[in-house]
Amino acid sequence: MSMPLSTPVTRKPFTTADDCVRLWGDVSYACVCNATYCDDITPAELESLPSGQFRHYTSDIRHYRLWRTTEDFKAEANNETSTVYFTLDLSKLYQEILGFGGAMTDSAALNIANLSAPAQELLLRSFFSSEGQEFSFIRTPMAASDFSVRHYVYDDVVGDVTLQNFSLVAEDLQFKIPYLKRAQELSPGKIKIFTAPWNVPDWIKVKSGNDIRTNQRGVLPGVGGLLCQFVNPCPGFFEAYSEEGVDFWGLTPENEPQFLNRGGWTPETMAPWVVNYLKPALDKAGFGHLKLMICDDQRTNVPNWSENVSEDKTEGRRNFGGTRRATITMWINEQMRNISSGLAVHFYMDSVNNTDILDRVHQDFPEKFILYTEACNGTGKPVVIGSWDRGEGYSSDIIQVLTHWGSGWVDWNLALNPDGGPNIEGIFVDAQVIVNSTSDEFYKQPIFYHMAHFAKFVPSGSRRADLTTEDGKGVEGVAFLTQDGVAVIVLLNRSDSNLTVVITDKEQRNVEVLVEKRTIHTILYNN
Repeated sequence: MSMPLSTPVTRKPFTTADDCVRLWGDVSYACVCNATYCDDITPAELESLPSGQFRHYTSDIRHYRLWRTTEDFKAEANNETSTVYFTLDLSKLYQEILGFGGAMTDSAALNIANLSAPAQELLLRSFFSSEGQEFSFIRTPMAASDFSVRHYVYDDVVGDVTLQNFSLVAEDLQFKIPYLKRAQELSPGKIKIFTAPWNVPDWIKVKSGNDIRTNQRGVLPGVGGLLCQFVNPCPGFFEAYSEEGVDFWGLTPENEPQFLNRGGWTPETMAPWVVNYLKPALDKAGFGHLKLMICDDQRTNVPNWSENVSEDKTEGRRNFGGTRRATITMWINEQMRNISSGLAVHFYMDSVNNTDILDRVHQDFPEKFILYTEACNGTGKPVVIGSWDRGEGYSSDIIQVLTHWGSGWVDWNLALNPDGGPNIEGIFVDAQVIVNSTSDEFYKQPIFYHMAHFAKFVPSGSRRADLTTEDGKGVEGVAFLTQDGVAVIVLLNRSDSNLTVVITDKEQRNVEVLVEKRTIHTILYNN
């Protein structure tokens, strides 16, 4: 896939996001950055904001990217029938927000490395610095994932049960680790880095005929025996990264454990393995404090890994409502429930599944957080420059997840090439940033700015606040209160209608904004 070159620019390294150099697609545009120029995000600067005013950031399909204005509260809300009314109660708070982020995969790191050093710096600043999104999460795979250029583990020597041949590889030492360290240096706060393995050494697996889970590489044997040795790379990985200056926040035992790379995990096999092998090994190595999350798979698979699920013999399906009894689940294992901190979910099947699954997880396990750990688009055409639809899809899902007890949302690859790769399995997708190494440029897609409407303004430690409406007329919204007492409201209008929105809080402050068609808005004021 060839990409059109943009007009060379020589402006200052950063300017405001609404002044980006546009690379147009079919209906919208990406913003072009190179070694000497990149747009940034104008800070809210709420310290200087008078009590009667609010900041308003707008991005739309044709004109703006995070365009900042300062506006006055209205003395009274208007009574027009076309107006959408929201009520905000900042005294009624829900789950804590852990943050937002993306993944430093092998492919992302290799694409970043294909840029010149100045362009690399501006790309990392766009994601992690106070001039950019200020991402608070990074996911990085343990060894190879599908977004790698080769299959590898850290020790594939047959019979090496003590891992004498364990070592990090060039992808870690030359690319991912330096970028992870630079991201932390750029970040105003502590970045939470978490990981998951994608595979185990082939010699540990057993063949399983034509089982679709095998992927011609075999599935894991039963708990015990060789399977217990799969735990050993985990503490070794954390120790090796720590020696290089990168410390982790958490992990999942396996990415998409039932299907991707066909490990063939089930809740019945994974729970005792984690309890009896993984957790003791982490404790012994000094990494028992890491946040352990389960599932790391689509929302459609969550009930199999977390909930109390009963078989409805009459209807021939699982019954997720009414009276439930514990059967197949990770968290009916009390030890497993006690050592795990949260649920990791992927967004791919959200459009065909009910959010009440998330509600029930919170109802049954209120002490566990729900973190979305992977998302991407690529159906039909992997990379679509300027796709506003994909940006709206991200924002809508984030709003949906956070209003149903999600504590954070982490994207997949930070950066990919114009083909949506590299990917060793031939699965090419879109990303927030597309790297054109031929011209030493990178393109910030609309999904970058949609994520920024959340990540930039909702810091870790914020709490979701109560935001309600009787008729949103298609406008989606979510609100937060930061630890500094800042009210943050995000509104999304995916419709083709221009609407006026009025948000009234318990102090009778009226925020009135024009929410034009195909726009996203972030509103901030001091409470």
